[in-house]
Amino acid sequence: MAEPPAPGPPRSFAEAHAILTAPGALYETEQVIIDGRVVRSFKNLYPSLRAFWLAAVKAYRDKPYIVYEQQRLTYNDVHERASRLASVFRNEYHIHKGDRVAIAMRNCPEFIITFWACHLLGAVSTQVNAWLPIKPFMHCLTHSGAKVVVVDPERAALLAPRISALRSDAHVLLASANGGHAGVNLRRHNGMRLFDSVIDKYEGAPEAWRKEKECALDDNSTIFFTSGTTGLPKGVLSTQRSFQHGYLVNGFARDIMLLRAGYEPLGPPDPAWERASLLGVPLFHVTGATSALMGSTAMGFKFVLLRKWDKEKAAAVAKAEKINFFVGVPSMAFDLFESSLAGDLNLEHVGYGGAPAASTIPSLAKRAFPKAVIGQGYGLTETNAAVVCVQGEDYASRPKSTGRCAPANETIIVDIESGKIRPPGQIGELWVRGGSVMREYWNNKEETAKAITKDGWFKTGDLAYTDEDGFIYICDRAKDMIIRGGENIVRDDACYFLPPVPAFNPSGPASQHSVNVENAIYADERIHDVAVVGIPDKRLGELVGALVVPKPEFYGQVTEQEVLQRCKDALPHFAIPSLVVLQKDTIVRNAPGKIIKTEVRKTLAEEWKRRQRAGAKKAKAKL
Repeated sequence: MAEPPAPGPPRSFAEAHAILTAPGALYETEQVIIDGRVVRSFKNLYPSLRAFWLAAVKAYRDKPYIVYEQQRLTYNDVHERASRLASVFRNEYHIHKGDRVAIAMRNCPEFIITFWACHLLGAVSTQVNAWLPIKPFMHCLTHSGAKVVVVDPERAALLAPRISALRSDAHVLLASANGGHAGVNLRRHNGMRLFDSVIDKYEGAPEAWRKEKECALDDNSTIFFTSGTTGLPKGVLSTQRSFQHGYLVNGFARDIMLLRAGYEPLGPPDPAWERASLLGVPLFHVTGATSALMGSTAMGFKFVLLRKWDKEKAAAVAKAEKINFFVGVPSMAFDLFESSLAGDLNLEHVGYGGAPAASTIPSLAKRAFPKAVIGQGYGLTETNAAVVCVQGEDYASRPKSTGRCAPANETIIVDIESGKIRPPGQIGELWVRGGSVMREYWNNKEETAKAITKDGWFKTGDLAYTDEDGFIYICDRAKDMIIRGGENIVRDDACYFLPPVPAFNPSGPASQHSVNVENAIYADERIHDVAVVGIPDKRLGELVGALVVPKPEFYGQVTEQEVLQRCKDALPHFAIPSLVVLQKDTIVRNAPGKIIKTEVRKTLAEEWKRRQRAGAKKAKAKL
């Protein structure tokens, strides 16, 4: 794929959209009926994930595909292992189309081999969060009814004493996940077989999976799990169609950025194009699986994995492998800005999603990586990652926005109380409909009915608004909104905390009321991380609390008073934190990179009570 020529005249959104979605274009859409619902979908999808993978192997056969520590595998290397494993699944374990195969491990080649083995066969790959505590971890395995479970050594140790909880005919495979390091002892567990041994000793037909009927577009494909922060994780069941939408949404955002800047879209992948992508997020999260794995595979990229996130190790790997694309969460992007990778000219694209991003990121990214395109996306597990994306100059000019809706989906903003659709500039719950949306919550009709309307709208639970150009601004989770004495406060700087008012212009006079709670604090470049939550108060219901982590070089140099003063200078009085707590430890996040609010609330509530008691004692002593 040649480098783009000098730019021509820039296109408007309407012009770029028309070019990319024209008949025969890659992003052409059509209306389809899925489970009785009429929805919009990309038209030029592969008929199945099997077909997608076989096309990639044919196009990029001998190109490097997976790099993990000392392991280097080509597309064909992975395919040969996946093909044999899929044949084992069918011939020896009696796995058939639609059966679930659970993958519970860190990012490693065995994860990807198992994933493609599932989709060659037509099994439903069931990605389990490897970071979960034992109770929700076992819930995911048992709730899915997996007939095969593939684990790494850490998850094997968790599962071994509880293996009897799995279905009676389940098989467990133990992958070494050792990155090709010699001499690493692998502890054996009763009831488990070794992943590599099962593949190597298989003597049947290497492509026995071909006897299984290929999946259709609306057959089941994957189960991912929600984070489970308010209960046990829910299994999100998607189809062959919906899972493919994730990487196409990102491709559309890239191509509309190019057209808007006067360039031509990249078009179909060129096998001769040599590029490398570094994955920061787990493959058991949809961002890792759809945006990163599917996107990199479709383009023939070298896909580089890390054992765990460490910014300097990531920087060293990025330099050694000449990384061009990075996919992670916002906190990882911040890490790279402050790592030894800053200034690297190989990096062409930094993309992030899965968690709210501070509006300071685009400018910081450009300072660290001046030649890189910066982009972010918004989506959920239930939408197979991004349904909204923004990149390049459109992101730089609207750093608080997550972008415009992709053409295969629709979005509306709905008033939670009245159920009426909100006009631009007014906050409500974001609803999504289209080809990206999941089929259902696995074996949970009640929760599915709560989440998806009869006509196919998925209720995201996120508060948002749009501007006149259709850009979407995510404010917060509806359940995380802070209500202080009747004032509604959401923590993100994209939103406005006012009583219901007529539509307003986000760039007009009403902007004086915008509450930039987190970004008012992030404006101090000495700050590394911030979490803002509500803390209980008898009189006002809730107060604003902020947990703040300075950068290591500024420990002891940032005071609570300085943080409060910045807030006073930028925020309305009702949004100023009543409590600021400084700490050295990083703020606890889940696997997708989202702050675990329950832990932050607990920390701040306990500190608030402690200070209240101390204040009462001090006042009593004065008496």
